[in-house]
Amino acid sequence: MALSQTHIIIIDDTTQDDEALMEVLREHYEFVHLFAKGSECLKYFKDANNLNQNNLVLLDIQLPEMKMSGHETLAGIRQISHLIPVILWTNADRKDEFGDFINNEANGFIGKSASSQEILNKIQEIETKHIKNNGISAALEKWIYRQERGKLDKPYLIEANGKAYTLNDLLREIRLQTEVGRKFETDAYDMLIDILTDKQAENNG
Repeated sequence: MALSQTHIIIIDDTTQDDEALMEVLREHYEFVHLFAKGSECLKYFKDANNLNQNNLVLLDIQLPEMKMSGHETLAGIRQISHLIPVILWTNADRKDEFGDFINNEANGFIGKSASSQEILNKIQEIETKHIKNNGISAALEKWIYRQERGKLDKPYLIEANGKAYTLNDLLREIRLQTEVGRKFETDAYDMLIDILTDKQAENNG
């Protein structure tokens, strides 16, 4: 069975307890990373090569605050991208974490008492939902990243008010899911439908 190319990012300060889980995950995922501090994860995502791959985060939301709390880590991830799925891994009452789930767009919960197989099942569930719900965003993200470096900082989109956006600007807008980013996604999707419709008409004619 081919291993999934999604990078699984585990953020947990009790790393000695994660060996069994990592063993199970490595049977299904080629890349499994473990960070003991939220700051290490944010540093990882600030590398464009790491950010531009398929990632999924399993975050211990109860990280000690002196290292950078789980809440701060989640907020930091969302300041970088809204397209990275994050599962909150917690012993706390889920009602306590509801604010994070809503405000910072966490994608799911799993209890600390869950078995490695249950965690794997949750990861695969969220991975499938994310691909289904964010296909156009992920496709545009990859398309932009694959362009020649020299094109990324040249104006690509100019709005009616004269404001210009480079591909790097649009990449940031897409990741942060701003109004501009979502409109670019919608326009790209509509253009794709038009191309496919015209192609089908040609074939039928």
